[in-house]
Amino acid sequence: MAEPVEAEFNYEIRSKIGLEQFQKTFFEKGKINYFGGIAVLQENRHLLSGELERIYEELLRQEYSYFNQHSIVYNDKKLSVIPNPEPTFRDATDDVLDEIIGNHRIVILNEKHHYPIHRAFAELLLVALERKGFRHLAAETFTNLTETPGLRYPTINLGNYSREPMFGNFIRRSLSMGFKLVHYEYHGEGIDIASRELGQAKNLVDRFFSKTSNQEKLFVYVGYSHVREKQNASTFVGMAQNLKELTGIDPLTINQVRLRQSDSINKICIAMAEGNFWQPPGDEGSADIYIAYPEYGPKLDNEIAERLNRTRFDYVIDEFPTPYVVELHATDEYEESNGTSIPFNIHLVENPVDLQRYSYLYSGNRYVLVYKDARGMVVKITNLGHQGSE
Repeated sequence: MAEPVEAEFNYEIRSKIGLEQFQKTFFEKGKINYFGGIAVLQENRHLLSGELERIYEELLRQEYSYFNQHSIVYNDKKLSVIPNPEPTFRDATDDVLDEIIGNHRIVILNEKHHYPIHRAFAELLLVALERKGFRHLAAETFTNLTETPGLRYPTINLGNYSREPMFGNFIRRSLSMGFKLVHYEYHGEGIDIASRELGQAKNLVDRFFSKTSNQEKLFVYVGYSHVREKQNASTFVGMAQNLKELTGIDPLTINQVRLRQSDSINKICIAMAEGNFWQPPGDEGSADIYIAYPEYGPKLDNEIAERLNRTRFDYVIDEFPTPYVVELHATDEYEESNGTSIPFNIHLVENPVDLQRYSYLYSGNRYVLVYKDARGMVVKITNLGHQGSE
């Protein structure tokens, strides 16, 4: 199967439709505009016709992923496959995660950049890795501002993908457990794929392995094919393979992109075959483990929330001229960061038929709803107070 194209790194196309310019002004003049990317894409859709239509759809899904709208975000089954016949499946319970991590010093997990649910599994894996002695998290989205001393919660300055709420929760959890964040994205002269894959690996060596003891462990969170640790005839040398060759350390590589949701399971699972970890025919060894998901939706969100000890809270939002956005923040983070903290949830209201909403939150915290118009300007703030008890 061909590797999915990372449309977000096609700067020529992004610039053509104005999305690259918008991202540079995502935060300016006191506003943070989560809806703006959708508006830019819709306005310039005519510029991405024909063969570029698929890239438009991918970019639109990425923008909608801020709001975790299942029917739009996860509607791309053509990019992944479940083989026929299907592999068998083993529930990815906490005990199973502990077992597969074993004594590995490097664990690399990938994601689709518009799949928030992948960040939720990353958080589950993070908890297991903490039990195994991991204390460092590297992610390609991080900027050099990531390593700010005393960082306690995520803000929009940490990177692009990490502005999404589930990614924010992933970072928030890592910081609360004492993880140190490592940035490693490549910004060198070469803009080809091979240069980026090698440049990322070299940055990890320079910024982590050359500065730590041989006992320190590293969790690396990547996009798409950076997880590849073995090249085949139709692919390039991936970041994971380069890192393996540079360090001499065999990483545990986990791919949650390749297999789409399966109707035969109801929990997050590991693909198995005859008692071993399943491998894609013709591409064996490109990753160690493949994750499979049931149907994406509220049921899966609830399962993950329960495993992460978050509780569902229901509330009704106010009505304003559409479209508008409602961000749910921890009160202390929002006030201390001057509104630049990553929300726990974001609601996009395009048709206010039902204003009942819910979020999975930590009990005992104080939260606030921040209403913004389509330009990103704050129009109202509502204090939700404490949710639940400590």
